Amino acid sequence: MLLRQIFDDKLAQYAYLVGCQATGEALIIDPERDIDRYVELAESEGLTITAVTETHIHADFLSGAREFAERFGTKLYLSDEGDANWKYEWVKDGDYDYELLKDRAGGSHARPHARAHDLPDHRRGRGRRRADRDGERRLRLCGGPG
Repeated sequence: MLLRQIFDDKLAQYAYLVGCQATGEALIIDPERDIDRYVELAESEGLTITAVTETHIHADFLSGAREFAERFGTKLYLSDEGDANWKYEWVKDGDYDYELLKDRAGGSHARPHARAHDLPDHRRGRGRRRADRDGERRLRLCGGPG
């Protein structure tokens, strides 16, 4: 398993690349709108980004999830938690490959396998993501207080 943290100091925002060198696949977590740096990073590691997920709907920056889906047909794993004001409605209006996740939903979009956990904090839909490999927990990322 490969983990790379990508930091934008102007926005104080982190994104993560989680990859499997055995399959050549990678997952991006919380990408910003300008996705070229994630694509370049994945390519430099010999990986292809096959999936994108977000820890929650972002109000503080523009997400790159839609850009990945439109440019590369990347599978999206997005939260289906929260009230009507916090839903990913745009995915339903397009021809996107997506899965809306509820608490403890999992997607086997690439090795490693990721599972969403919606844990209590100040707003529902701000889930944690856990990556497993061969049934063994390898890392956990939080979209809010951890």
